[in-house]
Amino acid sequence: MKKEYITLENKKMNIKREITDNKLEISSLEKKVRSLKSKNSKLETKIAEINGEQVKLISRGRTPKIYLNKTKGMI
Repeated sequence: MKKEYITLENKKMNIKREITDNKLEISSLEKKVRSLKSKNSKLETKIAEINGEQVKLISRGRTPKIYLNKTKGMI
């Protein structure tokens, strides 16, 4: 009886440890996703700036407004 109790306690502790590890892994993955989204938005901004410079050359020096729109692209 005592032996069964000890094995059940060990299983319980292992499950708790596994849950904690999974939570830590999920939180680290969420951080990674946030940083990748941030990098993506910075790259979109850089692309818009470069695109704006090209449009500025075409429009004889006037700087047009640039809007980032996911459905229409860059305007």
